Amino acid sequence: MLKHRLILGAVLIAGLVGLVWFDSTLETGWAVALVGALVAAAGGVELARLWRGMGHAGESGWTALCALMGYTGVVATALWDGAPADLAGVGVGAALLASAVWYARGRSIERLTGGAAGGCFAAVYLGVLPASVVLLREEFGVWALLGVLAVIKSCDIGAYFVGMNLGKRKLIPWLSPGKTWEGLIGGMATAAAVGAAFSTGAEWIGWLPAAGLGAVVGLAGQGGDLFESALKRAAGVKDSGRVPGFGGVLDLLDSPLVGLPVGLWVLRLLTYS
Repeated sequence: MLKHRLILGAVLIAGLVGLVWFDSTLETGWAVALVGALVAAAGGVELARLWRGMGHAGESGWTALCALMGYTGVVATALWDGAPADLAGVGVGAALLASAVWYARGRSIERLTGGAAGGCFAAVYLGVLPASVVLLREEFGVWALLGVLAVIKSCDIGAYFVGMNLGKRKLIPWLSPGKTWEGLIGGMATAAAVGAAFSTGAEWIGWLPAAGLGAVVGLAGQGGDLFESALKRAAGVKDSGRVPGFGGVLDLLDSPLVGLPVGLWVLRLLTYS
């Protein structure tokens, strides 16, 4: 499994760097936005499986569509000049109402309410949150986007290896038995170091604020990891999908889904205060 993780991880990193480089040649972040839409839809398919595992109505194609409703609402405000500021809310609201109508076909109160809740959740969790990748790119540029993604995943890597070799004290054993306090601290330290390293390519942020950003964003990413673990436990599955070495798309997205919006707001606080 570790071999598969290392090989696929290297391929994903190379693909990400290539995508960011290509996107940097464009005036707006349409390349990042389109790839983000594909990833959100793929995550929606897996989320539907988890939702069904919890005993709720969840259709794969519809859940993916709801994720795109939330995602498109946020992305449109970033890339469309003159777009209404409330499009994000419109996207989530549309997912909720449309899901209620869609699942009402079964003439079951439980199916209607569970399906509508799932559609709304997909629009936020896999729509609004990952759309932060486009906002980051538009407001701070591709280097900042790459830096935030790097600190998120470096925290994952640092937590994994430190926890595996030095971990003794369980972090939240009832939720994620494999995570330890030592791993969390090691991951945050790794993310802080990577954040400081990325600051050398950005004149607008010093190494100390960048290290702090790395630690905070890394911590947020670990929170996202734990939340996705809770979803899987509630559904009674070990992995969200079948990506070799990683489990599934949601297993790859768990930390960026929370880390990206936190990174966006930390950067805003650092630059606009």
